[in-house]
Amino acid sequence: LYDRFQALDKEQKGYLSKYDLQGIGELAVNPLGDRIINAFFKEGEELTDFRSFVRVLAHFRPMEEGKSNDTGRSEPMNSRLRKLQCDTWHDGVLLHGWGA
Repeated sequence: LYDRFQALDKEQKGYLSKYDLQGIGELAVNPLGDRIINAFFKEGEELTDFRSFVRVLAHFRPMEEGKSNDTGRSEPMNSRLRKLQCDTWHDGVLLHGWGA
């Protein structure tokens, strides 16, 4: 992950901007690309460091069969369902999948 972060940080600033992530071709053609990019940034922030970068990507790691990494919840944090939820309006309300 650190190598990927450094490759995206072409100017070696130690952080990434939305512009840096918009340069990823797969995100440019993905209909959810903007939502994915915005997930890396807290509301009102324009930069993300390596620690925050890893924290966001951890939600997308594959689930191990038969294991839950979040015992206090009925649905593990990185389950398929939770990966499709997003707080589009930053109001604490999660939308599922393509909700508007």
